[in-house]
Parts: sequence; C-alpha cells; structure tokens
Amino acid sequence: MDTGCILTADDEVKSGFASGSTTRTSSEHSSHEPILADQLDHQHDQESAAPHAPPPKVATVLVIDDHPLFREGVKARLAREQTLVCCGEADSLETGRPLIKAQRPNVVILGFSLGGQSAPSQIKSLRKEFPGLRVLVLVLKEDLVVGETALKAGAHGLITKAQSGDDLVTALETVLRGEIYLNPELTAVMLKKAYFGERDDEVTGKLSSRELQVFGLLGLGLGTREIAAKLNLSRRTVNVHRENIKHKLGLKAAHSLVYSAITWMQARQKTAGQDAPRQNPLVNA
Repeated sequence: MDTGCILTADDEVKSGFASGSTTRTSSEHSSHEPILADQLDHQHDQESAAPHAPPPKVATVLVIDDHPLFREGVKARLAREQTLVCCGEADSLETGRPLIKAQRPNVVILGFSLGGQSAPSQIKSLRKEFPGLRVLVLVLKEDLVVGETALKAGAHGLITKAQSGDDLVTALETVLRGEIYLNPELTAVMLKKAYFGERDDEVTGKLSSRELQVFGLLGLGLGTREIAAKLNLSRRTVNVHRENIKHKLGLKAAHSLVYSAITWMQARQKTAGQDAPRQNPLVNA
C-alpha cells in the first residue's frame, strides 16, 4: 500500500516510523486516521526555529540643493522607504563636501547649479574625489544641453523638480544598480538628436562647459557685465571666453557671435518644446 505523505496509525506502528514515541492503539485512533497534523506541527516548530532572512540592504542618500523646501520633501519621501535613507543635507557643495567625507553616502542628489558655481565642474570634482559615489543631478526642466553637459561631466542620471517622489525613488534605485537614469521626455529629446541630428551638434561638440554657459547667456541677450555677475567671473575672463568661442565657431565679429548665440538658443528651446524663458538652464537649474 502506497501511503504517500500521510501515514495511518497502523502504518506508523508497523513501519516503526514513530520509533520512540507513544504507540497509539486502535481504540485511540481508527486504523485509517491520518496523523498529518502531528507532522505539520513538527514542521512548523522547525520553521519557527530557523533564522529569519536578513533585512534588505539600505542605501544612504545625501541631498545638496539651495532650496530648503525641496530638501525637506526629499527627506520626507525617503522616510517612507525601507532601502533608502537620507543621511544628510546641505545648501552648497562647500558645506556638503565635509558631510560626504563623514557619511560616505551611496548617492548624492546635486542641484545643477548652486550659487552661480559651474555645475559641470562640481560634478567632475565630486567624481574625482569620491570615485565610487553616484551623482543624481537635479535640474529645473528637461533640457538637451543640460543633459549632455551633466552626463559628460560624470553624472549618473538627471531628474527634474517637476517629477514625483516615486520618480525620485526610481531614479535612485536605477543609479544604485549602476545604470543611467533619464526621464522619458529627456530620453526622447536625446534620442531624437542621436538619430536625426540637431543644429546644436556643432556648438556642443566644440565648446567647453563654461563656454556653453557664456554662449547661452549671450543668446538670451545678456552683455559681458551681466554674464560676469551671473557666473561669478571677471569681465576680462568673460571676454576671453567670447574670443575663444568666436575662434572655435569660425566667427569673425562680435555681432556674428551674438546672432549665432541667439539663433542657437532659439533652436535649442524649440527642440525642447519650451517657450524661450528668460533664463539659461545651464546656470539657473
């Protein structure tokens, strides 16, 4: 007789399966009464005694942005996650760098521009000083040049202030896996450029990050004095950048430089589906 996983009392006695245990008589159990409940109780005791699975690994996140309300929102959202925790916050890279050294976070959420500092240089300096650090860049809106500039500087992803808390969690999980995070809108813009080409190629391919900032501000109608104040540079340095830009783009006169910058900015804003706001995302994001 094949008893399978269920044994009757008679089978238990005959096979000696329950050796050392109290023998049940026929008066106590019917010859066909299963003893499965005893086996399940024993299995339950064994499972209860087994060690619990280790808790999930927690990744630490440090937020560097000059908007206190945004930092508070990030901390509140991460407090709902079991595998992500905010280990600190700062309003500038200067105050944030000591926290990075002390806390050694897995990821830094970095505002693209803080106090007029060059965002690409910030990203590069962080990646050089902390090679294993993941950098998720916070930008104001989807922008082709911002995306290219940040990724070229070493960022692992970009997220906009218009995205949701769930998007933030997804972005953090993505960069922690060693992947690049871009939202669908920015991905579409970058793919469009990759497959169909853009007039921006000549400019972005030839100019440095700082020169792109100066060129973009020229395209918004700012003069040398205004650009110098915006970027915390001297007017002499801005004029040097202007000359370098003219040389790299093959422009002869100052008015040709300004016209080219305006045309470039208008084309870029049109590509990104914007309404030409009076700001340069390279500086104010």
